[in-house]
Amino acid sequence: PPNIPKIQLSHTEEPKEGDNISIFCSSSGGPAQLKLYRQSQSAAIEGPNNSTVLLNISSIQIADAGIYICEAKNDFGTERSTINITVK
Repeated sequence: PPNIPKIQLSHTEEPKEGDNISIFCSSSGGPAQLKLYRQSQSAAIEGPNNSTVLLNISSIQIADAGIYICEAKNDFGTERSTINITVK
């Protein structure tokens, strides 16, 4: 399987309503297709092999809070990492 992907938030503190944030999804090691999506939604952002996928949220709202998933997939399997984003 691919290496476990890394998911990071651009903020070191919990974002407040109205903040602009970025969520980064990356994977190192062998070739893997990356996908970043919110747990409760089917729409995903996909990137080419061995890239970083970036989701920018302008003026974040409480409705944007939730679990976001970074998924790395190749012919040998799938690995996922999650981040729980809360908004003040």
